[in-house]
Amino acid sequence: MTEDPLLGVIARVALPIVLSNLLNVTYQLVNALWVGHLGGTAIAAVAASAPLFGVLISLGSGLSTAGSVLIAQYAGAKRRDRVDHIAAQTLLMVTGVALAFGLLGFLTARPVLRLIGVDPTIEGLATVYLNISYLGMAPVFVFMAIQGMLQAVGEVRFAFYVMLGSVLLNAALDPLLIFGIGSWSGWGVAGAATATVIAEVAALVLAFGDSGP
Repeated sequence: MTEDPLLGVIARVALPIVLSNLLNVTYQLVNALWVGHLGGTAIAAVAASAPLFGVLISLGSGLSTAGSVLIAQYAGAKRRDRVDHIAAQTLLMVTGVALAFGLLGFLTARPVLRLIGVDPTIEGLATVYLNISYLGMAPVFVFMAIQGMLQAVGEVRFAFYVMLGSVLLNAALDPLLIFGIGSWSGWGVAGAATATVIAEVAALVLAFGDSGP
């Protein structure tokens, strides 16, 4: 990376990162695609929930970025001991913040939906979707932290492949959990949120399994 032409290096590094960021928003798009078959009320509930969850994710991403900056500095200085220390502290910090955000979101989901003027007819479904989504807050935060750490040391493709697999898993689980199979009628909107949480947990497990020493 330090010897090849700079423009080519930047392109090779940037492309997987850009694609990974695009995949981050694909969960909600896939959910909306399947939930749309349940009718306007269901898709409106998902649409109303996404921005609230996205705000908390955006706040948490700053912690991952801060950890990545420090890791990049110590990795460049070849201070492996400091890299390991910063990585551990970052993971602990983002896990704690994620749990706090998830609990806060769970407790305030319905009042916040009312505050932003969500129609009462979709408030119940939107609350269910949000509350299940908040269960995936910790896996999402920790995966973002791992992704940032890998990118800080020049590994940008692994996180992209994990994200791609997670999105595909979400897309495969959606119809099963939303509409059911056989005599089981599925969970509807709650099934879409559950599919996403399962996919997010799977991504985190894979990231931990393959990115360790």
